[in-house]
Amino acid sequence: MKVKLHPFIYLMMFLFLCNCSSNSEDEFIPPATVQECTKTCDTGFTLNEETCECEEDPVEACNITCDAGYRVNDENCECEKIPDLTEGIKYGDNYIVFQPEITKSNLDQWKLRTQGTDGYYPEHADANIKDTDLPAIGNSYLEFTGNNLNGGTPTSPLKYTFVCPKTTKYRLVMRMLQPLESCTVGSNHCADNGYVKGDKRNDCWVKLEGDFTSGNHIADDELKKTKKFWGRGVRKWGSCHMIEAHNKAGSGVNAKALYNLKKGEVYTFTIAGRAQGCSIDYVMFYEESLETSLELTIENHTDIAVEFPEEYRPDTDK
Repeated sequence: MKVKLHPFIYLMMFLFLCNCSSNSEDEFIPPATVQECTKTCDTGFTLNEETCECEEDPVEACNITCDAGYRVNDENCECEKIPDLTEGIKYGDNYIVFQPEITKSNLDQWKLRTQGTDGYYPEHADANIKDTDLPAIGNSYLEFTGNNLNGGTPTSPLKYTFVCPKTTKYRLVMRMLQPLESCTVGSNHCADNGYVKGDKRNDCWVKLEGDFTSGNHIADDELKKTKKFWGRGVRKWGSCHMIEAHNKAGSGVNAKALYNLKKGEVYTFTIAGRAQGCSIDYVMFYEESLETSLELTIENHTDIAVEFPEEYRPDTDK
């Protein structure tokens, strides 16, 4: 007896046989073999296992803070002394102050005046200093003995190298004395009070070198030249506080000596003799905003040793 199958059954059997034939022809492909990376990296490098390459380790930030006169060595993250700085300079958070006699330059026509020697104020016969006034800090100062009482070309330059403690605008001032002698009224340069006129023996030359810009209307390139710096301290300690230069419009002006200095930058400051007799007790660069916060008034005859708090005076250990 013949069994007659439904056409659909024949179709299913055909598909089954075709599928078995296809599977039998497939080849087995083993998974790819991954080779192990055995490379060894030098110190400071780490192996990237994906690429089997040595990659340089990232540099960790150095966050130490160094004292004034020192800077960070990025290679070993240690503080190292900045070379060639003038020793004896006192650094505050926002000021630099020093006595001129700490220079390594030849004093030449600058005379060191010390207590007990001829010409020292307040022991000078023409001194206008009261018992309550402060004498020279450390009982010593420099007096310029060259040129003449009116002035002259830059003579006997004294150099100082310092590092800036803070990025800000600084003003330059000096504690200055005019040792004016008594004279005969009516004679040349003599005032009605019987002393040499108050605009004599009152100035020097200054110059700053380094990375800075002007802090006011004085042209940048003017502050990089040797300029007259003057003030008043008639027979007593007062201040040099004004610079004579050209502004950005090219006009000659007298103005504050203001410098935008940068933290960590090294600067060289030069004082040269101009007017004979001009005497300097100390030099200071200070953040100009202190004039507001400390309510300071810096003008003719201002004794900066009295106007500023005592901490702003220089150290006297030489």
